[in-house]
Amino acid sequence: MEHQGDRTTSTIVNFAPDGDIVLVIGREMKRFRVHSLFLKAASKPFVAMFKWEWQEGQDLLHRDSPKEIELPSDNAAALETILAIIHHQNNEIPRNITASQVLEVAIAADKYDFLDAMKLASATFLRSDITDANDLMRLVAAAYLFRNARAFKEITKALVLNCHVPYLDLACDEVESALGWRIFCLLETQRIFVRSEFSEILLGGINDRHAICNQRCGWTCKYAYAYLNSLKEKRLWPVGLHKISISEAMESAERMPDPVPEESSIECRHAKMHTPPKYRESRSWKLESLDENIGLCLSCVRDVDTSNPYDWHASGQTTIWQKGCIEHAIVSAGASAGSCSGTG
Repeated sequence: MEHQGDRTTSTIVNFAPDGDIVLVIGREMKRFRVHSLFLKAASKPFVAMFKWEWQEGQDLLHRDSPKEIELPSDNAAALETILAIIHHQNNEIPRNITASQVLEVAIAADKYDFLDAMKLASATFLRSDITDANDLMRLVAAAYLFRNARAFKEITKALVLNCHVPYLDLACDEVESALGWRIFCLLETQRIFVRSEFSEILLGGINDRHAICNQRCGWTCKYAYAYLNSLKEKRLWPVGLHKISISEAMESAERMPDPVPEESSIECRHAKMHTPPKYRESRSWKLESLDENIGLCLSCVRDVDTSNPYDWHASGQTTIWQKGCIEHAIVSAGASAGSCSGTG
Protein backbone atom coordinates (compact mmCIF):
# COMPACT_ATOMS: atom_id res chain seq x y z
CA MET A 1 0.00 0.00 0.00
CA GLU A 2 1.19 3.53 -0.83
CA HIS A 3 1.83 6.05 1.94
CA GLN A 4 1.76 9.35 0.08
CA GLY A 5 3.40 12.52 1.48
CA ASP A 6 0.97 15.16 2.75
CA ARG A 7 1.55 18.92 2.73
CA THR A 8 0.36 19.35 6.32
CA THR A 9 1.09 17.08 9.23
CA SER A 10 0.88 13.46 8.12
CA THR A 11 0.92 11.00 5.27
CA ILE A 12 -2.08 9.61 3.44
CA VAL A 13 -2.73 5.89 3.78
CA ASN A 14 -4.07 4.90 0.36
CA PHE A 15 -6.66 2.19 0.80
CA ALA A 16 -8.03 3.42 -2.54
CA PRO A 17 -5.55 5.43 -4.67
CA ASP A 18 -8.45 6.73 -6.78
CA GLY A 19 -10.77 7.20 -3.81
CA ASP A 20 -13.04 10.22 -3.59
CA ILE A 21 -12.75 10.67 0.19
CA VAL A 22 -9.92 11.34 2.63
CA LEU A 23 -10.93 10.60 6.21
CA VAL A 24 -8.94 12.61 8.75
CA ILE A 25 -9.23 10.62 11.95
CA GLY A 26 -8.31 11.19 15.58
CA ARG A 27 -6.32 13.82 17.37
CA GLU A 28 -3.26 12.79 15.37
CA MET A 29 -5.24 13.65 12.19
CA LYS A 30 -4.26 10.47 10.40
CA ARG A 31 -5.43 10.50 6.77
CA PHE A 32 -6.98 7.60 4.84
CA ARG A 33 -7.98 7.80 1.18
CA VAL A 34 -11.02 5.62 0.62
CA HIS A 35 -14.02 5.02 -1.64
CA SER A 36 -17.25 6.58 -0.40
CA LEU A 37 -19.15 3.76 -2.14
CA PHE A 38 -17.37 1.18 0.02
CA LEU A 39 -18.21 3.13 3.16
CA LYS A 40 -21.86 3.50 2.17
CA ALA A 41 -22.13 -0.20 1.33
CA ALA A 42 -20.87 -1.15 4.78
CA SER A 43 -22.28 1.59 7.04
CA LYS A 44 -25.68 3.27 7.30
CA PRO A 45 -24.26 6.31 9.13
CA PHE A 46 -21.97 6.93 6.17
CA VAL A 47 -24.94 6.58 3.82
CA ALA A 48 -26.57 9.43 5.71
CA MET A 49 -23.34 11.43 5.74
CA PHE A 50 -22.96 11.21 1.97
CA LYS A 51 -26.55 12.00 0.99
CA TRP A 52 -26.68 14.63 -1.72
CA GLU A 53 -28.60 17.09 0.43
CA TRP A 54 -25.84 17.13 3.06
CA GLN A 55 -22.99 19.57 2.59
CA GLU A 56 -20.47 16.73 2.44
CA GLY A 57 -22.51 15.11 -0.31
CA GLN A 58 -22.83 18.33 -2.27
CA ASP A 59 -19.07 18.78 -2.20
CA LEU A 60 -18.48 15.27 -3.51
CA LEU A 61 -20.55 15.96 -6.61
CA HIS A 62 -18.43 18.91 -7.72
CA ARG A 63 -14.84 18.04 -6.82
CA ASP A 64 -11.98 16.69 -8.88
CA SER A 65 -9.79 16.02 -5.83
CA PRO A 66 -10.85 13.90 -2.83
CA LYS A 67 -12.92 15.59 -0.14
CA GLU A 68 -11.49 15.58 3.39
CA ILE A 69 -13.88 14.63 6.18
CA GLU A 70 -12.69 15.01 9.77
CA LEU A 71 -13.56 12.51 12.48
CA PRO A 72 -11.51 13.95 15.36
CA SER A 73 -13.16 12.02 18.19
CA ASP A 74 -12.54 8.55 16.74
CA ASN A 75 -9.70 6.09 17.24
CA ALA A 76 -7.52 6.18 14.12
CA ALA A 77 -5.98 2.73 14.63
CA ALA A 78 -9.38 1.10 15.11
CA LEU A 79 -10.90 2.69 12.03
CA GLU A 80 -7.76 1.86 10.05
CA THR A 81 -8.40 -1.82 10.73
CA ILE A 82 -12.04 -1.49 9.67
CA LEU A 83 -11.14 0.45 6.52
CA ALA A 84 -8.57 -2.19 5.58
CA ILE A 85 -11.22 -4.90 5.90
CA ILE A 86 -13.94 -3.17 3.88
CA HIS A 87 -11.41 -2.25 1.16
CA HIS A 88 -10.16 -5.87 1.05
CA GLN A 89 -6.63 -4.88 2.07
CA ASN A 90 -5.96 -8.05 4.06
CA ASN A 91 -2.22 -7.42 4.26
CA GLU A 92 -2.91 -4.26 6.26
CA ILE A 93 -4.91 -6.04 8.97
CA PRO A 94 -2.85 -6.49 12.18
CA ARG A 95 -1.84 -10.09 12.77
CA ASN A 96 -1.19 -9.81 16.53
CA ILE A 97 -4.02 -7.56 17.60
CA THR A 98 -4.36 -7.08 21.37
CA ALA A 99 -7.58 -7.35 23.37
CA SER A 100 -7.59 -3.58 23.93
CA GLN A 101 -7.27 -3.01 20.18
CA VAL A 102 -10.07 -5.49 19.47
CA LEU A 103 -12.33 -3.57 21.85
CA GLU A 104 -11.45 -0.27 20.18
CA VAL A 105 -12.33 -1.79 16.80
CA ALA A 106 -15.62 -3.07 18.22
CA ILE A 107 -16.48 0.37 19.63
CA ALA A 108 -15.86 1.97 16.23
CA ALA A 109 -17.76 -0.77 14.39
CA ASP A 110 -20.73 -0.35 16.71
CA LYS A 111 -20.68 3.45 16.39
CA TYR A 112 -20.69 3.43 12.58
CA ASP A 113 -22.68 0.21 12.14
CA PHE A 114 -19.94 -1.78 10.42
CA LEU A 115 -21.14 -4.92 12.24
CA ASP A 116 -22.14 -6.97 9.19
CA ALA A 117 -18.95 -6.05 7.36
CA MET A 118 -16.91 -7.07 10.40
CA LYS A 119 -18.68 -10.36 11.12
CA LEU A 120 -15.99 -12.72 9.78
CA ALA A 121 -13.08 -10.65 11.02
CA SER A 122 -14.56 -10.34 14.50
CA ALA A 123 -14.76 -14.12 14.79
CA THR A 124 -10.99 -14.21 14.24
CA PHE A 125 -10.29 -11.40 16.71
CA LEU A 126 -12.43 -12.84 19.53
CA ARG A 127 -10.33 -15.66 20.97
CA SER A 128 -11.26 -17.39 24.22
CA ASP A 129 -7.84 -19.05 24.73
CA ILE A 130 -6.35 -15.91 26.30
CA THR A 131 -5.40 -16.41 29.96
CA ASP A 132 -5.28 -12.83 31.25
CA ALA A 133 -8.58 -12.04 32.97
CA ASN A 134 -8.44 -8.32 32.13
CA ASP A 135 -8.01 -9.13 28.45
CA LEU A 136 -10.86 -11.64 28.58
CA MET A 137 -13.16 -8.96 30.01
CA ARG A 138 -12.20 -6.62 27.16
CA LEU A 139 -13.03 -9.38 24.69
CA VAL A 140 -16.39 -9.94 26.41
CA ALA A 141 -17.16 -6.27 25.81
CA ALA A 142 -16.00 -6.57 22.20
CA ALA A 143 -18.12 -9.68 21.56
CA TYR A 144 -21.10 -7.87 23.07
CA LEU A 145 -20.65 -4.92 20.70
CA PHE A 146 -19.97 -7.15 17.68
CA ARG A 147 -23.17 -9.15 18.52
CA ASN A 148 -21.10 -12.35 18.27
CA ALA A 149 -23.14 -14.80 20.34
CA ARG A 150 -20.77 -17.76 20.03
CA ALA A 151 -17.71 -15.76 21.10
CA PHE A 152 -19.66 -14.07 23.90
CA LYS A 153 -20.63 -17.46 25.35
CA GLU A 154 -17.14 -18.94 24.97
CA ILE A 155 -15.33 -15.95 26.48
CA THR A 156 -17.75 -15.54 29.39
CA LYS A 157 -17.33 -19.27 29.98
CA ALA A 158 -13.56 -18.81 30.15
CA LEU A 159 -14.03 -16.01 32.69
CA VAL A 160 -16.36 -18.08 34.87
CA LEU A 161 -14.07 -21.11 34.77
CA ASN A 162 -10.65 -19.51 35.11
CA CYS A 163 -11.09 -16.27 37.05
CA HIS A 164 -11.56 -16.37 40.83
CA VAL A 165 -11.04 -12.69 41.64
CA PRO A 166 -14.07 -10.34 41.86
CA TYR A 167 -15.18 -9.36 38.38
CA LEU A 168 -15.43 -5.73 39.43
CA ASP A 169 -11.64 -5.79 39.77
CA LEU A 170 -11.56 -6.19 35.98
CA ALA A 171 -13.61 -3.06 35.33
CA CYS A 172 -12.06 -0.21 33.37
CA ASP A 173 -13.49 2.79 31.54
CA GLU A 174 -13.42 1.18 28.10
CA VAL A 175 -15.18 -1.97 29.32
CA GLU A 176 -17.76 -0.12 31.42
CA SER A 177 -18.68 2.13 28.51
CA ALA A 178 -19.54 -0.94 26.43
CA LEU A 179 -21.08 -3.29 28.99
CA GLY A 180 -22.45 -1.53 32.03
CA TRP A 181 -22.59 -3.06 35.50
CA ARG A 182 -25.30 -5.64 34.80
CA ILE A 183 -22.91 -7.93 32.90
CA PHE A 184 -20.54 -7.95 35.87
CA CYS A 185 -23.44 -8.96 38.11
CA LEU A 186 -24.52 -11.71 35.71
CA LEU A 187 -21.01 -13.12 35.59
CA GLU A 188 -20.78 -13.14 39.37
CA THR A 189 -24.22 -14.73 39.62
CA GLN A 190 -23.25 -17.44 37.19
CA ARG A 191 -19.98 -18.19 38.96
CA ILE A 192 -21.79 -18.52 42.30
CA PHE A 193 -24.37 -20.78 40.70
CA VAL A 194 -21.75 -22.98 39.02
CA ARG A 195 -19.85 -23.36 42.30
CA SER A 196 -23.12 -24.32 43.99
CA GLU A 197 -23.94 -26.90 41.30
CA PHE A 198 -20.38 -28.22 41.42
CA SER A 199 -20.58 -28.59 45.22
CA GLU A 200 -23.88 -30.43 44.89
CA ILE A 201 -22.33 -32.84 42.38
CA LEU A 202 -19.44 -33.57 44.74
CA LEU A 203 -21.50 -34.01 47.89
CA GLY A 204 -24.22 -35.89 46.05
CA GLY A 205 -21.65 -38.55 45.23
CA ILE A 206 -21.90 -39.80 48.80
CA ASN A 207 -25.23 -41.40 47.91
CA ASP A 208 -23.91 -43.52 45.06
CA ARG A 209 -26.39 -46.39 44.70
CA HIS A 210 -23.64 -49.00 44.39
CA ALA A 211 -22.48 -48.29 47.94
CA ILE A 212 -25.85 -48.62 49.65
CA CYS A 213 -26.52 -51.53 51.97
CA ASN A 214 -29.62 -51.41 54.17
CA GLN A 215 -28.32 -53.95 56.70
CA ARG A 216 -26.36 -51.36 58.73
CA CYS A 217 -23.17 -53.34 58.33
CA GLY A 218 -21.05 -50.24 57.86
CA TRP A 219 -20.39 -50.82 54.17
CA THR A 220 -22.11 -47.58 53.14
CA CYS A 221 -20.61 -45.50 55.94
CA LYS A 222 -17.00 -46.52 55.42
CA TYR A 223 -17.11 -45.58 51.75
CA ALA A 224 -18.89 -42.30 52.47
CA TYR A 225 -16.26 -41.42 55.09
CA ALA A 226 -13.41 -42.28 52.71
CA TYR A 227 -15.04 -40.21 49.97
CA LEU A 228 -15.37 -37.14 52.21
CA ASN A 229 -11.72 -37.47 53.21
CA SER A 230 -10.78 -37.56 49.53
CA LEU A 231 -12.62 -34.28 48.98
CA LYS A 232 -10.65 -32.65 51.79
CA GLU A 233 -7.33 -34.00 50.56
CA LYS A 234 -7.98 -32.66 47.04
CA ARG A 235 -9.06 -29.23 48.37
CA LEU A 236 -12.55 -29.84 47.05
CA TRP A 237 -14.46 -29.27 50.26
CA PRO A 238 -17.21 -26.79 49.28
CA VAL A 239 -16.33 -24.16 51.87
CA GLY A 240 -12.89 -23.68 50.28
CA LEU A 241 -13.85 -23.67 46.60
CA HIS A 242 -13.73 -19.86 46.40
CA LYS A 243 -9.94 -20.02 46.88
CA ILE A 244 -9.32 -21.72 43.52
CA SER A 245 -10.71 -21.33 40.02
CA ILE A 246 -13.63 -23.49 38.95
CA SER A 247 -11.61 -25.03 36.12
CA GLU A 248 -8.90 -26.08 38.58
CA ALA A 249 -11.52 -27.58 40.88
CA MET A 250 -13.25 -29.45 38.05
CA GLU A 251 -9.96 -30.85 36.74
CA SER A 252 -9.10 -32.04 40.24
CA ALA A 253 -12.51 -33.68 40.59
CA GLU A 254 -12.18 -35.43 37.24
CA ARG A 255 -8.79 -36.87 38.23
CA MET A 256 -9.79 -37.87 41.77
CA PRO A 257 -9.82 -41.69 42.01
CA ASP A 258 -12.46 -43.61 43.89
CA PRO A 259 -11.42 -44.02 47.54
CA VAL A 260 -10.36 -47.26 49.20
CA PRO A 261 -11.67 -47.39 52.80
CA GLU A 262 -9.23 -48.32 55.57
CA GLU A 263 -11.95 -49.48 57.96
CA SER A 264 -13.56 -52.88 57.76
CA SER A 265 -17.28 -53.46 58.01
CA ILE A 266 -19.03 -56.04 60.16
CA GLU A 267 -20.20 -59.35 58.78
CA CYS A 268 -23.23 -58.90 56.54
CA ARG A 269 -25.55 -61.53 55.16
CA HIS A 270 -25.76 -59.50 51.94
CA ALA A 271 -21.97 -59.27 51.59
CA LYS A 272 -22.07 -61.04 48.23
CA MET A 273 -24.16 -58.16 46.87
CA HIS A 274 -21.70 -55.48 47.98
CA THR A 275 -20.05 -53.64 45.10
CA PRO A 276 -17.62 -50.71 45.36
CA PRO A 277 -19.27 -47.38 44.52
CA LYS A 278 -18.57 -45.76 41.15
CA TYR A 279 -18.08 -42.21 42.37
CA ARG A 280 -15.83 -41.12 39.53
CA GLU A 281 -17.98 -42.58 36.76
CA SER A 282 -21.15 -41.05 38.17
CA ARG A 283 -19.45 -37.70 38.73
CA SER A 284 -17.90 -37.51 35.25
CA TRP A 285 -21.05 -37.14 33.15
CA LYS A 286 -22.54 -34.63 35.60
CA LEU A 287 -19.42 -32.46 35.38
CA GLU A 288 -19.49 -32.71 31.59
CA SER A 289 -23.11 -31.57 31.53
CA LEU A 290 -22.32 -28.65 33.83
CA ASP A 291 -19.35 -27.60 31.71
CA GLU A 292 -21.36 -27.59 28.48
CA ASN A 293 -23.87 -25.10 29.86
CA ILE A 294 -21.45 -22.53 31.29
CA GLY A 295 -21.34 -19.18 29.51
CA LEU A 296 -23.73 -16.25 29.12
CA CYS A 297 -26.35 -16.23 26.38
CA LEU A 298 -25.98 -13.02 24.37
CA SER A 299 -29.55 -13.04 23.08
CA CYS A 300 -30.97 -13.18 26.57
CA VAL A 301 -28.49 -10.64 27.95
CA ARG A 302 -29.24 -8.09 25.22
CA ASP A 303 -33.00 -8.64 24.94
CA VAL A 304 -33.96 -8.83 28.62
CA ASP A 305 -36.27 -6.18 30.04
CA THR A 306 -33.98 -4.53 32.59
CA SER A 307 -36.90 -2.86 34.39
CA ASN A 308 -37.58 -6.18 36.14
CA PRO A 309 -34.41 -8.31 36.22
CA TYR A 310 -36.18 -11.26 37.85
CA ASP A 311 -38.82 -11.77 35.16
CA TRP A 312 -36.45 -13.83 33.06
CA HIS A 313 -35.12 -16.12 35.77
CA ALA A 314 -37.80 -18.75 36.19
CA SER A 315 -41.09 -20.05 34.93
CA GLY A 316 -42.94 -21.94 37.61
CA GLN A 317 -40.63 -24.74 38.68
CA THR A 318 -38.57 -24.74 35.48
CA THR A 319 -35.50 -22.55 35.64
CA ILE A 320 -33.90 -21.16 32.52
CA TRP A 321 -30.83 -23.15 33.59
CA GLN A 322 -32.67 -26.19 32.32
CA LYS A 323 -32.88 -24.48 28.93
CA GLY A 324 -29.12 -23.99 28.86
CA CYS A 325 -28.72 -20.41 30.14
CA ILE A 326 -26.93 -20.40 33.47
CA GLU A 327 -27.01 -16.62 33.71
CA HIS A 328 -30.74 -16.98 34.33
CA ALA A 329 -30.29 -19.39 37.19
CA ILE A 330 -31.42 -17.16 40.07
CA VAL A 331 -34.86 -18.53 40.75
CA SER A 332 -37.60 -16.08 41.61
CA ALA A 333 -40.57 -18.19 42.62
CA GLY A 334 -43.64 -17.52 40.56
CA ALA A 335 -41.91 -15.09 38.19
CA SER A 336 -42.73 -15.24 34.51
CA ALA A 337 -39.87 -16.02 32.13
CA GLY A 338 -38.72 -14.27 29.03
CA SER A 339 -37.88 -16.31 25.99
CA CYS A 340 -34.41 -17.66 25.42
CA SER A 341 -33.26 -17.96 21.85
CA GLY A 342 -29.91 -19.51 22.78
CA THR A 343 -26.53 -18.54 21.44
CA GLY A 344 -27.19 -18.97 17.71
